[in-house]
Amino acid sequence: MKLYQNRLVVLLFLIVITSLYAQKEKVIGFWKVESVSVGNRSKTPVAKWMKINSDKSYESGNGWLQNSKGQWSYNNETKTYEALDPLNLADEFGSFLVSFDKENMIWKRNEDGMEVKVTLIPITEKPMSPADYFKGMWEQTSVSNSKTQRKYNKLLIRWDRIYEKYDEKGNKETGFWHIHGHRSEVTFIPHNLNLNREKWKISTNEKELKMIGISENNKGITIEYIRKNTF
Repeated sequence: MKLYQNRLVVLLFLIVITSLYAQKEKVIGFWKVESVSVGNRSKTPVAKWMKINSDKSYESGNGWLQNSKGQWSYNNETKTYEALDPLNLADEFGSFLVSFDKENMIWKRNEDGMEVKVTLIPITEKPMSPADYFKGMWEQTSVSNSKTQRKYNKLLIRWDRIYEKYDEKGNKETGFWHIHGHRSEVTFIPHNLNLNREKWKISTNEKELKMIGISENNKGITIEYIRKNTF
């Protein structure tokens, strides 16, 4: 009887250890952030992904842009995950409590008295963001507001965050473009300080671009473009 009890204790111990390490192994993979909630607010970043590797390294980014790289650790006893990027700011809120819902991974922690919940889904390749589609050459096809004549009918969005606008005579306006981290919004910041900034809501894909003005100087304007390979 005593031998049987000892074997049962060993078996239960092995089951617990196996379960703990199985959860740690489930953390490893290629993930996309499906949603982020902070309290009752949605704070989901655009096309956020992370790759958690078996050698304790990880990379993460938004769309085709990688913006973090470092080492990760997992505590089997507390079921918590923590990542460290030596080139980034320190994470003052610490590790995430990890759980799983079928194939999805759930992270939770407290930040400034509010619960943060991150839901991650498995993926096989980096998700494209609006910024990835936005880059390229575009030619204007329509403007919704007939009272406003858009001077520049061609648009070049460069990978280095510089934009170039051209009119039919070849005159050019240049500046910086900035994509919002949580919404499909772009801001144009002209190099010419006498010109106003413009903020646009965008929807785009491989072939088309639609821009809706949302700042004071372009409200009510909708511009549509098609992608071009050359001007």
